[in-house]
Amino acid sequence: MFTFHFSADSTKRFWRCVTRSCRCRLHTDVNDVIVNRLGHHTHGSDAAGVEVAEIKANTKRRAVDTMELLSQIRNQAVRFTGQSVQGQMPSISATKRFMQRARAQNEAPLPTPTDLASLIVPDQYNSNILHPTSTNYSYSEIADKPIPIA
Repeated sequence: MFTFHFSADSTKRFWRCVTRSCRCRLHTDVNDVIVNRLGHHTHGSDAAGVEVAEIKANTKRRAVDTMELLSQIRNQAVRFTGQSVQGQMPSISATKRFMQRARAQNEAPLPTPTDLASLIVPDQYNSNILHPTSTNYSYSEIADKPIPIA
């Protein structure tokens, strides 16, 4: 199994084996077509390790894309896996930590505004809200004048 190592320019990608002691490397183009293969694997294959890596990638993606509980995401991901895969899975606390980091990275906090003019409201929150008097006010209108209370 290979992991992306770095890209020297926009035409080549460099990959290395996930086993650090293995000297096997790949060079691919931007379409992931193998251009050059250096060395041979010095170890056997690990099918369970490949499945663990796939589960980790899927749980990270689900943690970022959904607001499900982290424990629920992990439990659903490993529910139908074999014992060899479950034995190689990271601990529950480690799994929760990498999912929390993925969520935090995706939801980076906005900078604190110094005044009202520098306040940036993300588009997902910049929508009309319904006031109890059935009058729609947008956030920009709320910032400019007080909301009448019925």
